[in-house]
Amino acid sequence: MIERGVNKLVDAFVENQLITEEERERYIYSLVCWGESVLTIVALLGVGAVMGHFISVVCFCIFFFTLRKRTGGFHMPSFALCFICSIGIIIAVIYSVDILVKHMALMWVILSGSVILIGAIRTVNHPDLNLNREEMDGVRESALWVLVLECIGIGFMQWMGIDSELIVSSALGICVCALLLVIAKLKQQEVKGNE
Repeated sequence: MIERGVNKLVDAFVENQLITEEERERYIYSLVCWGESVLTIVALLGVGAVMGHFISVVCFCIFFFTLRKRTGGFHMPSFALCFICSIGIIIAVIYSVDILVKHMALMWVILSGSVILIGAIRTVNHPDLNLNREEMDGVRESALWVLVLECIGIGFMQWMGIDSELIVSSALGICVCALLLVIAKLKQQEVKGNE
């Protein structure tokens, strides 16, 4: 659906000489990725709104997507599967928030384990990216800095007395990143040769 619309749009760009034929594939790829991302985020926020946890989902998305962009992790083979799993994950996060708010000590243990895992793994070099050693070093360093900043942010939220629901939602963004890193490692969904 998204790809068909993007193809028509890019064809119009080429016909009107806004881009060259050589740029066509790059524009299609970029616009499809952008469209899928927007659709996913809007759907996640919609689920959050329907379930009465809109602000929690916003916090989760900010922490998750900021870190996920740098850590990588398990990827589904198609956008449709990714979209369905993303909806499932956000529903699980919403239910987990309700449980973990009542058991904050457990949340801190899970978060600590997740931080240690991400600190150790940092980034998975997905075959679609196939980063070289220099690129991987840069991404790993970036992942570590984002992780540190997000942990400081969660600590600051706790110190400021922000609603526990928002703290747990933010922490779960880190935890889900850790989970996806572990799944990618277990499924060997990474390139090891360039590291």
